Amino acid sequence: MSNYKINKILNHNVILVNDTENQEWILFGRGIGFSKQINDFIDNEKVENKYALFDSKKLGQYQSLIEISNEDATIMSEWIISEMKKRFGVSYNSYVHISLLDHLNFALKRIKGNIVIQNLFESELASIYKKEYEFSLEMVNKIRKELNIELPDSEAGMICLHIHSALHDEKVSNTALIMNVVSYTVRYLENKYGKVEEGLIKNRLIIHLKFAIKRTIEKVTLCNDLNDVIKIRYSKSFEASRDLSNKIFENFYLRLDESEISYLAIHLQNIFHFEKCE
Repeated sequence: MSNYKINKILNHNVILVNDTENQEWILFGRGIGFSKQINDFIDNEKVENKYALFDSKKLGQYQSLIEISNEDATIMSEWIISEMKKRFGVSYNSYVHISLLDHLNFALKRIKGNIVIQNLFESELASIYKKEYEFSLEMVNKIRKELNIELPDSEAGMICLHIHSALHDEKVSNTALIMNVVSYTVRYLENKYGKVEEGLIKNRLIIHLKFAIKRTIEKVTLCNDLNDVIKIRYSKSFEASRDLSNKIFENFYLRLDESEISYLAIHLQNIFHFEKCE
């Protein structure tokens, strides 16, 4: 027996319903709305994915997006979210139903228009969000097969941003900002001091930068009792770290505090081996 009654059909694959307790839900399924009418009941077996609606603003955003979205984008978006729930088995921010669909809709339009956008922080994403990135690569391969299109690997990075943000209840814009800063920082350091070889040391730097930028965005301050020692013993590393902090502020308006600069100086010392003051 069905627990859902249709109150709006958004398209053949997405419908708005009420359950027996009058809670609104968005239901997804291939052809779930086909040949249906308002007040019809839905067969539970046709429901592939669903989420509850508690925010009228988000509902309005989603309805507007559905109206302009490619049907393939809607199906692939919900399939990815369904697979995400199976793979990671945790609660997630339901806004991903909007943000991921919006991204995929424009991604498919770009592909049809032969417009390819490179992801400049692909390697950093693969290091910081390894599980989410590997999952996203699988999703890209699935989309290629299902839709028979040449979707570049760089799309895995963009999907990864949405997946990570949903799983960790972060804004996609903040996750993207962190990755932009990390990518900029690595390239700035390599241009100024030399190539950083792939491996454990580089991964440590990238992960440290991620959390340093995240703390800065969230205005979380660390206590570093070794600030004065680091400034004296690793003065060149500290100067390099302060210079980098100024560049980050100039480009992203994020100001690292002195504790963050000191911690970063240790990583720079381990990588570039600046002369120490004994």
